[in-house]
Amino acid sequence: MINSLKNTPNDIKNKTGLSKLLFLLLSFTFLCNLISLIVFVLIFRFSVNNLLLRYSLENSRVKILGEELKKEINFYKDLRTTNDIKIYQQLLALRSELAKARQEKEEKVLGAKESDSSKSAEILILLGIVRLKEGRWERIDVFSEPKASSRIIGELIDDGLSPIYFYTQKQPDWFKIEYKDGKFGWVQAQFFEEIK
Repeated sequence: MINSLKNTPNDIKNKTGLSKLLFLLLSFTFLCNLISLIVFVLIFRFSVNNLLLRYSLENSRVKILGEELKKEINFYKDLRTTNDIKIYQQLLALRSELAKARQEKEEKVLGAKESDSSKSAEILILLGIVRLKEGRWERIDVFSEPKASSRIIGELIDDGLSPIYFYTQKQPDWFKIEYKDGKFGWVQAQFFEEIK
């Protein structure tokens, strides 16, 4: 028993060597885990950066495509509007000539009623063209008289295409337009711009 309690120098050397070996093994394991963790963090960071780069590239592509689409839409909108204006101006001139010819013809016919000729002239004589201003409204009311308190007889819907309308009368802050084929009503001038 006494022998077992005594530590011999060889036993101490063995225990110290074993401790050193255990320490080296733990140190090596710790270093391996640390290196694995560093590699994982670097790979994760690279992956996140790669995803962010892809996202920013896709986002910029979407923005570029959106801007190109807006440019094309505006180009075709302007082209359509320009062509429509030319056609409407020609139609306006033809309608005015037709109204004048009709009025002259009615003046030549004996017994023509004055109210009939003025009514037909009102329908056919158009003074000009207006189009909706670009704005943030969805619909515009059409009134029976040039007063906001008068009866609403229709509405215009702003579809973003800048529709064009003929007008037969103009008063301060009001236009009497043809809002449907052969139907006329009053609209507030603040929503329109006159095309000359």
